[in-house]
Amino acid sequence: MSQLESHASVQKRVYYAPPWADVSIVGIAGSSGSGKSTLSQAIVKRLNLPWVVILSMDSFYKSLNSEQLRLAFANEYDFDSPEAIDFDALVDRLRDLKAGKRAEIPVYSFTQHQRLDQTTSIYSPHVLILEGIFALYDPRVLELLDIGIYCEADVDTCLARRIVRDVRERGRDIEGSIKQWFGFVKPNYEKYVEPQRKVADLIVPRGIENQVALDRVLLLNDTPQMRFMNTILQDIDTSAEDFIFYFDRLAALIIEQALNKVQFTSVEIETPTGTKYQGLRPKGEVCAVIVLRGGSAFEPALRKTIPDCRTGRLLIQSDFSTGEPELHYLRLPEDIHKQESVLLLDTQMASGGAALMAVQVLVDHGVELGRIVLATYSAGRLGLHRLTTVFPEITVVVCNMLADQEQRWVEKRISGKPLPVARPRIYNFCYRAAAWVGTSIAVVGGCVVAFFVYDATTYKHGADLGDIDVSQLALQPRRGGPKNLPVAEVFIDDDESKKNAKPRLVILGGGWGGVALLKELDPEDYDVTVISPRNYFLFTPMLPSATVGTLELRSLIEPIRRIINRVHGHFIYANAEDVVFSERLVEVSQLDSAGQETRFYVPYDKLVIAVGSVTNPHGVKGLGNAFFLKDVDDSRKIRGRVIRNLELACLPTTSDEERRRLLSFVICGGGPTGVEVAAELFDLLNEDLVRMFPRLLRNEISVHLIQSRSHILNTYDETVSHYAEKRFARDQVEVLTNSRVKEVLPDKIVFTQKHADGSVVTKELPAGFCLWSTGVSPTGLCQKLAQQLGDFQPNRHALETDTHLRVSGTPLGDVYAIGDCATVQNNVTDHVISFLRAYAWKRGKDPETLQLSFNDWQHVARDVKKRFPQAVNHLRRLDKLFSEFDKDESGTLDLGELRELLSQIDNKLTSLPATAQRAHQQGSYLAHKLHKLARLSDGLSVNDVRDGDVDATAYKAFEYRHLGSLAYLGNAAVFDLGRGGWSFAGGLWAVYAWRSVYFAQSVSFRTRLLMAMDWAKRALFGRDFASL
Repeated sequence: MSQLESHASVQKRVYYAPPWADVSIVGIAGSSGSGKSTLSQAIVKRLNLPWVVILSMDSFYKSLNSEQLRLAFANEYDFDSPEAIDFDALVDRLRDLKAGKRAEIPVYSFTQHQRLDQTTSIYSPHVLILEGIFALYDPRVLELLDIGIYCEADVDTCLARRIVRDVRERGRDIEGSIKQWFGFVKPNYEKYVEPQRKVADLIVPRGIENQVALDRVLLLNDTPQMRFMNTILQDIDTSAEDFIFYFDRLAALIIEQALNKVQFTSVEIETPTGTKYQGLRPKGEVCAVIVLRGGSAFEPALRKTIPDCRTGRLLIQSDFSTGEPELHYLRLPEDIHKQESVLLLDTQMASGGAALMAVQVLVDHGVELGRIVLATYSAGRLGLHRLTTVFPEITVVVCNMLADQEQRWVEKRISGKPLPVARPRIYNFCYRAAAWVGTSIAVVGGCVVAFFVYDATTYKHGADLGDIDVSQLALQPRRGGPKNLPVAEVFIDDDESKKNAKPRLVILGGGWGGVALLKELDPEDYDVTVISPRNYFLFTPMLPSATVGTLELRSLIEPIRRIINRVHGHFIYANAEDVVFSERLVEVSQLDSAGQETRFYVPYDKLVIAVGSVTNPHGVKGLGNAFFLKDVDDSRKIRGRVIRNLELACLPTTSDEERRRLLSFVICGGGPTGVEVAAELFDLLNEDLVRMFPRLLRNEISVHLIQSRSHILNTYDETVSHYAEKRFARDQVEVLTNSRVKEVLPDKIVFTQKHADGSVVTKELPAGFCLWSTGVSPTGLCQKLAQQLGDFQPNRHALETDTHLRVSGTPLGDVYAIGDCATVQNNVTDHVISFLRAYAWKRGKDPETLQLSFNDWQHVARDVKKRFPQAVNHLRRLDKLFSEFDKDESGTLDLGELRELLSQIDNKLTSLPATAQRAHQQGSYLAHKLHKLARLSDGLSVNDVRDGDVDATAYKAFEYRHLGSLAYLGNAAVFDLGRGGWSFAGGLWAVYAWRSVYFAQSVSFRTRLLMAMDWAKRALFGRDFASL
């Protein structure tokens, strides 16, 4: 399909409204006797459309009181003043009709000069014609009109018509009519009626006598040859072959006549004899649109006449119940609105409904009416009249005129197949419903069969045994290193042909950072080994849901071996105990089958430390009595304790005090983890407990959240934090802010709370369950490595890295650290000062007396932005910073002024958050950088490049992009997107958005499917209360 082919298509039935589908109101005003009623009736006749109603304003005359009745019978009451019309009732009825409602129209008796009790019902018509002397008077009526017509006629003629009407239709005498005319009608005409002429859209001089005829219909001459071909085509005994042959001949003649209506331009050519000839050429390109399926009969003749003519297609059928046309299929050339002429081809036109819609479709796609030529074999006079009335600018070429509403028979004669029979709407509905149900059953059945077929292929009936080549070093590794331990240089699953072909990449840990690195790493770059004490990846953000049975634990874990299989790597189920940086060895320990600890070394060329962190105890006593939430075992223990407490509370021997203690759940820490655990506990107790346990328990249960800061979720936007606190207050979750835990006892929590006046009070809170979730601390390995690296690692909470994630103090480019176990240095001042000192000494200047101009400052700022991407936001206005810290206004910055400027930037830079989001970004960044370094390794080896900052040369520094934070609050969720302070919170819709985010972040299709199934199970069956 070319680029200029179809740009619009309809895949299912679409109701395409014909021009009269909406309620259109036409107002006709004018003097009494000007011909308004006659004009209205003529419009109805010429439109010849269903549901056209004339509404006379005479029906809305007000009822008269006794005095007004006396004047009316004496022909002294003014019926030609706007005061005599009930415009309020008129406007109400018009609005009802415009809205598609039924309207009750009053009946006015001119013989009694009163409204009668009965009314006339009008249902919303297609066209409503409002006629009366004040049809264009009231502004409210004008707003409802689609067009306003003013009918004017000679005054004497109007008087004569009024006398005839009053005498014949209203039972008045001639003298009374003349008295009314000169006493009221004529003065009010000049005062009220004639000014309506100015607001009319159309003025009809001489009333109904003014007619305009447009002749844009071309009927082929009824020559003997035409009559001969029509005789053959309409003869029922004509064979299909003869019918097709003669119809092609006739269709070619019709198309040739249609092309005569195409616009041409003059051109002069030279003939073979050398003379000049004044000829014509089409002004532009001509395309054709075929109305399916009858219009397809014109296509052979079209191809013979215009071989390269581009065509479009549309299918229109009438609805059985309403008779209205419906558009089922549409395909048009993309530039149809640019074509000079468009041929619309159809074999027959009866009522004109399909033709009207086809023309309207072309107009909607930008085709001008004057450029459309409808070519058809036969047309009924009614349909032709409708088409030329609605679209007077269109050109029609027709072969012969047939009787109105004649059945379409040309398609049947050409195809030999019977035309589709229109069926009732209820039949179509039942047929389609049955088709959908049958198709659904067939699809489901097919899927079930396909599943069992696939399942049968997963079983193996024979053992897959064979000789396997294993290196001797894999079975008996050599010893080495400071402790003379076995060195695992080769593994039993190594491919002998690829041994030592790639540099060794060792990853310590299987958390967010390590898995992100594995998923982004190129399998061809490194020989990958993962060392971790657990052989699965845990989706930690959803752990709170697993503690109460909303999600199953297996839905949150993915085997590391399945993830590492993508890079053809190795997995070692063990603990990393130490790193020998000088010899590039990782010391690993594990218990053997006898329970004895074994240790060995794993060599590396590049090492990534991603071991995460452990819970920070903050020096609190008795944390052995609390629960933590870091891994699968913690989740199982919490779930078991919650269910155990609920079951113990149901025992008849449990006292009231003990029951309240058992059902007191305390969470220490108001961060995202603590808040979500509290929310999940509330959901469990509120949604499932009341259905499965005695109702008394619900009244005794209490959930408490202890937070050391003044608000929970204190790292989120303030509005989000307040929303969470209000939500918990509504759900009766007690939030204790400005509180610090002193000791966790088996049966209670001892904590201090600071009041608004600064006083500190010690309190006790009975607790049957306590969760500790207040920050993180470094693992034992990180502490050992920091101690080993000495002054290079001043941070006590994590391993310090530079902006390229390289561990400070290790050989440059060998060791990286990502995730919770690492923190990125923000020492902008030290870096720049060292850089300037070296710069000054090279130029033979004293660094202490160095002066930087604005250009020098721009170079320094570029270096800072490159080395510390997080500082970019603080270096946007270099000119403003330069002016602000140039204290002596010398136009330069000395070393002291520059140090003060950079120290301010250092203070503004914050440590990166210890979140899964940060770890994931670092892992992905490191994967791309290691790929770049692997691609450059050959060039570096050839050029003997070993020293220097290769990472900084090959790849940009790491830049953390905060994408936002979110938290679950129990049938509600909060989002802090961190972009310009944009945050929001909400109910169930936010919960579904929260689920969608984590669903998308899940590590594999398997875990996504299991999570979806768990959410469905919770909705259908509730949470699982079994304690296994």
